[in-house]
Amino acid sequence: MRPVRLVRALPLSFLAGVGVLLALRWDAIPDRFPVHWGLTGGPDRWADRSALAIFGPLAAGAALVVALLALRRWLPALAARRGQGPGEVRLGEGALLGASYALAAVFGAAGAQPLLADDRPWAVLVAMGMGFLLVPLFVALAALRRGR
Repeated sequence: MRPVRLVRALPLSFLAGVGVLLALRWDAIPDRFPVHWGLTGGPDRWADRSALAIFGPLAAGAALVVALLALRRWLPALAARRGQGPGEVRLGEGALLGASYALAAVFGAAGAQPLLADDRPWAVLVAMGMGFLLVPLFVALAALRRGR
């Protein structure tokens, strides 16, 4: 597999890995677990352990990642219509790839939340913070490639 394809496959691989972990640790997941937290940081919505409640966030994240990666296919045509060249296409690809990593981090952390003993969404918050850093990082990397 080419390195570029591997980089594109990592967000989906991460979500799949979290899904495998959840399936293997199914008995460790509590019967009820928090799925939403209020402004004070305390849980205000709960879900019962079910396949939809456990794997739903991962499926939603995978669908969004696939949509972003599929959008890459239209970038050259969109750029050509606007008179933009390959450099702008690479910037767009970098932004979409960074966003796919960010979404995978957030949805993967949200999916793994039922396995965490704490009722606080720290994993999701950390993943969101990392996600906000990943998009500019991938755009910057694409900009560097553009300069070549």
